[in-house]
Amino acid sequence: MSTNKSSVQQPRPDVGDLRSPKSAVGSVTLLPVAHITADLGIQMRAEMDQRLRADYAETLRAHGWVFPPVVIYHDGHERLLSEGFHRYAAALDEGLTEISAEVRPGTHRDALLNACGANATHGLRRSAGDKRRAVRTLLGDTEWGQASSAWIAEKCRVSVNLVCTIREEAISLCKKESEVNTRREPTLSESDRGNAVEGNQTLAAEGASLSEPDSAIALHRNDTPRRKWTSTFLFGK
Repeated sequence: MSTNKSSVQQPRPDVGDLRSPKSAVGSVTLLPVAHITADLGIQMRAEMDQRLRADYAETLRAHGWVFPPVVIYHDGHERLLSEGFHRYAAALDEGLTEISAEVRPGTHRDALLNACGANATHGLRRSAGDKRRAVRTLLGDTEWGQASSAWIAEKCRVSVNLVCTIREEAISLCKKESEVNTRREPTLSESDRGNAVEGNQTLAAEGASLSEPDSAIALHRNDTPRRKWTSTFLFGK
């Protein structure tokens, strides 16, 4: 497909108010889609809105790239998508080879932290699940999880009350798991022990397939190993 669809135009009202009130902090350029790594661990939506994705794809077919730039963090090796997963997915659907991108210097953690507060004031309105996913991501991090609830609320652009609620839920869950683990394990026969091992292997396999949200999105990964979402293991999806 011709790359003329990637030419930058002014956003149209019928594709939603995607414009961020923040000024660009990186350089805006046309970036080859093949150079972008879309890590689902950075994607903060509880699920992809397939209707919006289709609407964006339809707009691309009719008008080319009329959206604001997606936000990319470049660590010198990978160009990590931080904002604009629906736009990126629509570009993939339409076979675009280049899209407009604001490229910022930063690491995977920079991209993740930025994503936790994305779409708070522009784009598709965040659902309750989106907000909880962002909060859980920071709470599940070994460093960020030690921060105050006020700091996490600021980064995720949610209320402090929401952060406190999710934090309390996590503490309660950890206490319950601790109580279960301290109980005396029953003695198993060899056959029972074999069945238990087999069951754990099955659960592990199922867990691996479910550990990343919205795995059916089929986003381009630049052939790099998919990262695990750290908070999945503490809080669930």
